[in-house]
Amino acid sequence: MKQTTIARTTLQLAPEEIALLQTIAQSQTNMAYSARSLLYLAMGQEFEQNLPPLPDELMSANWQMLINYKQGVQTTAKVPLNISPNPAKDEVFIHFQTENAQPHELLFYDMTGKLINTQRLFGSGIYNLSTTLWNNGIYYYYLVKNDAVFEVGKLIIIK
Repeated sequence: MKQTTIARTTLQLAPEEIALLQTIAQSQTNMAYSARSLLYLAMGQEFEQNLPPLPDELMSANWQMLINYKQGVQTTAKVPLNISPNPAKDEVFIHFQTENAQPHELLFYDMTGKLINTQRLFGSGIYNLSTTLWNNGIYYYYLVKNDAVFEVGKLIIIK
């Protein structure tokens, strides 16, 4: 009997692979984080992550903004912002529109809360951001002006 193979992409998982990854993701092992990451990339499945308490000196307003991401950061009126491609490899294009001449800052943080990049947006347009030196992973971005958050989102880098 001739066996046929079906071509699939890296993130197209068979039901058995999904079940195995979900089992590993629910475990308390070192591989749980990797399994959760794969499930997120392949299916958009998110997992709650228990974090250790932070020292008091780190509990500034910026850290509170990052920690409260899933609880829903209070944002002001939306400003049209689109970052593409997402997932990205070596660069992204930031499509930004504003009627306000005041500059906005687009802050990118890695999963540990470390500020990776600050992009100043001085008005409507398309901005190019190189991500060649960024590691694979999920990054959170915040569009901020005068300490007010206008937009919050995720950017995925896959090399």
